[in-house]
Amino acid sequence: MKWLEQKYKHKFILQEDNDPSHGSRSLNNAPVRLKNDSHIETLFHPAQSTDLNPIEALWMIIRKRLRGGRWQNVAEFKAAIEREWRRITQAQIRRRISEMPACCERLITSNGQRHRGYRW
Repeated sequence: MKWLEQKYKHKFILQEDNDPSHGSRSLNNAPVRLKNDSHIETLFHPAQSTDLNPIEALWMIIRKRLRGGRWQNVAEFKAAIEREWRRITQAQIRRRISEMPACCERLITSNGQRHRGYRW
């Protein structure tokens, strides 16, 4: 992150959603050690509702596109994810974000019960 700050003359803070895979279960695990060793400042906050997080809709696009795929190794799998990530269009992102008001309304009317949009 320091190189980003030097390049853009701006301070960066990593924001995570407290997913356990990010290392939020303990203070001594690989994700936490890597972030600490890299001097990455993290913004701590409560876990977010996947219903209100547009990035989850984008990950769903990638999951659907890669479902049933076969890869020989982790490098191939990573390359496939990156390829599909680059294929996501701005229009697809805007469509997912445009669903936010309806998602908020459904959460309000259902007293916060989880509800996935039709694209999620």
